[in-house]
Amino acid sequence: MQNNPHAAGKAPVPAAGAECDLRVDRLAIGGKGVARRDGLVYFVERGLPGQLVRGKVTAVKKRFAEAKIVTVLEESPDHAKPFCPHFHECGGCSWQHLRYDAQLEAKRALLAETFARLASSRDIKIATTLASPHTRHFRNKMEFAFGGNLHLGLHALGDPGVVLDNTTCFLMPETGVEMMREAGRWCRDSGASAFDAASGQGFWRHLVVRHGFAAGQWMIQLITAPHPRAKGVGRALAAHLRSVFPGLTVFAHHIRRAKTPVAIGETLIFNDGAGFIEETIGKVSYRISPGTFFQTNTAAAGVLYDLIVERAELSGVETVFDLYCGGGGIALQLASKAASVIGFESSPESVADAEASAARNGLDNCVFVHGEVLGALRRSEQRPDVVVVDPPRHGAHPDIMRLLADIGPRRICYVSCDPATLARDANLALDHYEISSISPVDMFPHSHHVECLVVLDKKSRTRQA
Repeated sequence: MQNNPHAAGKAPVPAAGAECDLRVDRLAIGGKGVARRDGLVYFVERGLPGQLVRGKVTAVKKRFAEAKIVTVLEESPDHAKPFCPHFHECGGCSWQHLRYDAQLEAKRALLAETFARLASSRDIKIATTLASPHTRHFRNKMEFAFGGNLHLGLHALGDPGVVLDNTTCFLMPETGVEMMREAGRWCRDSGASAFDAASGQGFWRHLVVRHGFAAGQWMIQLITAPHPRAKGVGRALAAHLRSVFPGLTVFAHHIRRAKTPVAIGETLIFNDGAGFIEETIGKVSYRISPGTFFQTNTAAAGVLYDLIVERAELSGVETVFDLYCGGGGIALQLASKAASVIGFESSPESVADAEASAARNGLDNCVFVHGEVLGALRRSEQRPDVVVVDPPRHGAHPDIMRLLADIGPRRICYVSCDPATLARDANLALDHYEISSISPVDMFPHSHHVECLVVLDKKSRTRQA
């Protein structure tokens, strides 16, 4: 009888499709609004704190329900008018209807909620979120998907299986969106179909557009399924786009055989042009190839890098390790402040770019090690004074944090775009380290995502005991 809500005197759990009025009181990790009604928690798609909405239940779970907004009965005081015509159907922006200052505070609050789960960090103040210098047209990279018959754009809100024909996008400079639209028109006329992950059939998969703001350069990476005519079709598209956009610096065509729908090429068919674009942040210029990781918000990356340089507190005599260093973004910023910097990275393309960038900047105190990061770290005979960790979204290998505790650098600067994995990994080091600062940086305006720098300082022997 305990599982019967009627017997316990509770209100009945609503069925999917039912409508009810919901007062949204806060934002949840993941970006949805949180409401409570009759003892049940509701996660409201694109709900904002302070809104009273008529919601339609879309799913009912054991401890919560999910809902979408049918109509807004009372608006949030932090509401902003969306500036993109695709906002209500596109999954690219989740918070465009939230005032930007409220976005920054929400990201700080969500970090605080996440780190409050760590007993030793409950008294650590989360710094004010550092704003992105630009909140429109700020991205240097966009991944557009092919789908349906034949669409090219971003995935639909709430349905990643549907691809929209975006006519505009305010995340990237307009030229990049024009390139996407022109490529979509050409591909529709080609007669080839979009790849379908379920069946494994079709040809067109992704179009990745990248921009070097400093030099005004553009790169397009086409990702398709294998086909006997793939090389010819790709070259024809490249020639067409070059005729329309003379500023197109690089066109790279990759084949991907795996069914998983991610914009990662497996085999390069051809690379038309210089093979890379260039970007400059501060005094450092970078070479960026199609498969190289680089922060997607160039101006905000400058804010983040300045913060890391400040918090690393280098005097010029230190050895610095940069784990998951990508194309050397952070390592090269630290090089002029340290005796030596060693970057560890599993992508050979990223390592090649990092080495080339170090050479072009005259930074001969940088070494980049290619290999699986944990194994390379174990084999290293060097002992770092400061370590930077900037892993993929899923976080660092758990043994890395344990190994760093054994190695014992005086400071660890952990950079992450996922608060949950960041808190999890930081927790692994807290027997030997203490959190001295938590600083969010807004690399992703109009979304719930946030970049964060956590500084961990080694405890004294007395405090460890």
